[in-house]
Amino acid sequence: MDPANPWDNLGEQFQYGQPAYNALHYYGQAANSTLQKIVKGRNGRAAAQAISLSLQRREDLSVAEVRFSGSIARGSSLNSSDFDLVVFLNNVEPPFSSRIVDTIQKAVRQARVPGGMIYYRGKNNKLVKASAQIGEFDLKFDISIASAIVSRVDDGQTEVTRAALEMEEGGEASLREISPVFAEATMLFFRAIRVAKYWNNKVNLHGVKIHGISLIVELVTLEANHPSEGTDLEARFVKFLRAMQHLAEQEVTVTAYGPDRLCSWFSRPTPRILAFANPDDNLGEQFQSGEPAHSALAHYKKAATETLEKIEKAWQGLDYYQNPANWF
Repeated sequence: MDPANPWDNLGEQFQYGQPAYNALHYYGQAANSTLQKIVKGRNGRAAAQAISLSLQRREDLSVAEVRFSGSIARGSSLNSSDFDLVVFLNNVEPPFSSRIVDTIQKAVRQARVPGGMIYYRGKNNKLVKASAQIGEFDLKFDISIASAIVSRVDDGQTEVTRAALEMEEGGEASLREISPVFAEATMLFFRAIRVAKYWNNKVNLHGVKIHGISLIVELVTLEANHPSEGTDLEARFVKFLRAMQHLAEQEVTVTAYGPDRLCSWFSRPTPRILAFANPDDNLGEQFQSGEPAHSALAHYKKAATETLEKIEKAWQGLDYYQNPANWF
């Protein structure tokens, strides 16, 4: 009942035979989907805590911190079944020895989460993969390894923003080089990231598996845009698409390293996609010639070109493409 008009029962429109009756089904589906995501997130945090505790208890590891990274950490994830963790280790630098990777693998195997099980899925010299089965949910974890040599690892993104501005003011680096750090810290491009991820989910990669693709999409979105270039969502999306057309040439260095340490990365082949949470992991290496994900570059170029063509048709006034839903 509407308190302003107690004679008007707003619920009548949902009764059987009324035009809005079907809305009950759609609301039920949407509510169930949202509740599942909430439960997945809660279970994921519980499993992450169990893995973190197991790592911290290892006497043969000096763990500085275990933290969420990627889209889960920033709240921009579209998939609450995948979780990225970074374990920061004291007194070690990459490349990490097989002993360190094996020790982290053992810690994952020994992790215990109430009401579920954690399984080891695989490893390489940069990360360990795990799954957590809790109730009906199958959650996946990538546990990356990083050196705790970044002095601001515990200070959060506010300090990163301050450092970026200080580097700009002191002439150590242009804001162009470190603008992604600033953008990520202030979350100016949150909506653009969500649209970019939605687009990415629609791209047919023909079975190609990409490590950290959610984070890659975020970083490319940030690199393609500047805080000073306005807030138009469509314009930001177009810049992201143009960057994805040329993913092989991308250089994204979202780290807390100063220019002197970054110089060592610039001699390496592109794409270079480095994240603040784990600057030891170049997510772009997997796209280089000879790597399994190299073919994804062509798929992304094709998909981005097709979407840009649809947007161009919208600019030309074609009615069908005036609806952004028809771009995807």
